[in-house]
Amino acid sequence: MSHAATSLKSSDLEGLVDPERLARWLDELGIAPGAAVRLDRISGGVSNESIGIERGDQRFVLRRPAKRALDGADRGMRREFRLLTALDATDVPHPRPVALCEDPDVAGGVAYLMDFVEGFAPSFGIPEPFASDRALAREIPLAAMSALGTLARVDWRDLGLSDFGKPEGFHDRQVARWIRQLEAYEPIAERSLEGLHDVGAWLDAHRPSDDDWAPGIMHGDYHEANVFIAPDPPARVAAILDWENSTIGDPLLDLASFVRLHESSGRGTPADRPALVARWEASSCRVAPDLQYWLTLSAFKLAIMVEGIYRRAMADPTRGNADAMGKAARNLTHEALEFTRD
Repeated sequence: MSHAATSLKSSDLEGLVDPERLARWLDELGIAPGAAVRLDRISGGVSNESIGIERGDQRFVLRRPAKRALDGADRGMRREFRLLTALDATDVPHPRPVALCEDPDVAGGVAYLMDFVEGFAPSFGIPEPFASDRALAREIPLAAMSALGTLARVDWRDLGLSDFGKPEGFHDRQVARWIRQLEAYEPIAERSLEGLHDVGAWLDAHRPSDDDWAPGIMHGDYHEANVFIAPDPPARVAAILDWENSTIGDPLLDLASFVRLHESSGRGTPADRPALVARWEASSCRVAPDLQYWLTLSAFKLAIMVEGIYRRAMADPTRGNADAMGKAARNLTHEALEFTRD
């Protein structure tokens, strides 16, 4: 999610996977049977774990819920695997899903195996030759917009995903749905996100009409930590990662979230926004309206998501220092308030 989130990770694999059972499962899949297995905990993501696997000359990533799993985590793994499998029939860049593991003895719950993807996530540093070539570096966020537009263009009904989400009344539900999530978190004495309910009231009063958007596959957490850029020029997305929040909803929310996070990270400015939106429009074959509502909803939603990470980390010392996440939730609430005043 961000650099703040990576502080909650460690290299400790204990309790995340049983190496012997994992090896037997890989044997059953015909993946270099009998060869030694090397494991690495991959940083990034706080709701689910990604574990690198090397066996023989093959590399994979195992996705499983976090040690302190969210309710419905197993269902979430099945949904991710289902979506990635459906995307195999499209040109959306994504990791190829290999197998779903329903045996909780392997990785503590439902997990799935996917191909390892070579590349880099811009949030965590830009390597050469992109780092020293401004023209190449400027193409990275534009490439992310091309990939996101490709996702928005997919006919989700043709992929058999008609039951993957409930796009009808999507915006009518947003504020109430996220406030309920906030209220479900373990309370912390004297802790609140001041102004968040004011943002919710503004959003309810400015909901877009049905003519302003069309349903599509939403990633739900689209930013530069969740896109892998191919290691060699030209700039292009090798894979979109971390599909845990995907659904059928409003693709404009993904667009606004990327734009907002790109600007707030310091890697972009509001002056870059027209070019990013234009690239998304060209790739998606859609037209983007004024994004004020969607920018506000993006910050509002993320403030609540980050607050949940903070409160779970406070209840689970193994997650590391959560102070940065607590501060981030408050900053996001302030950002959402500012958008309502534009």
